[in-house]
Amino acid sequence: MNNIAKNRLLTAVVILLLLANVASVATYWWTREKQILSPPPPPGNGGSAAADFLIKELNLDAKQQETYKLLREEHQQQTKLARDNVQESKKEFFDLLDKDSVNNSLLTKLSEEIGKNEGQLQLYTFDHFRKVRTLCNAEQQKKFDGIIQQVLRMMGGQQGPPPPQRLGADHLPPPDQMHGGPPPPDNPPPPRPK
Repeated sequence: MNNIAKNRLLTAVVILLLLANVASVATYWWTREKQILSPPPPPGNGGSAAADFLIKELNLDAKQQETYKLLREEHQQQTKLARDNVQESKKEFFDLLDKDSVNNSLLTKLSEEIGKNEGQLQLYTFDHFRKVRTLCNAEQQKKFDGIIQQVLRMMGGQQGPPPPQRLGADHLPPPDQMHGGPPPPDNPPPPRPK
């Protein structure tokens, strides 16, 4: 191949790569803009997704699905009042921010009220899923035990522990926020000669 043919081929490849890069960037910005402008999902959508996920993953039969639907309605009625109480307690607590001086005993009392309401919400949810587990057969219970944390996260992350974090060296907190100081380096420097 002569130099002119090589140069034309190289130019065509560079132009093709530039066009692909422009298309990638344009697609990224277009989808990013679309995500920003799209409305957030309606409240409670996580609960519906979690319910659908449970039904599908546990392969609930028609009778189990009917019982589950009743359990879910009962749980939603119980938790509505508890959620309202949590919101009301938090509002009362944070309404004190505009006061110049606040009695510490009042802050403590209100924070304990928030904790009590949050605790009641967790108890309702625990009781609900205990009932759901009992409606399952032995095989479904094993599956339930394996997916319950995922279901709780789907419900909004309000119940259950967060997913485990696997921190690499790139994602460590600042040294002043580490307990016991920073970790030793992967490759410690060689000892200094004396």
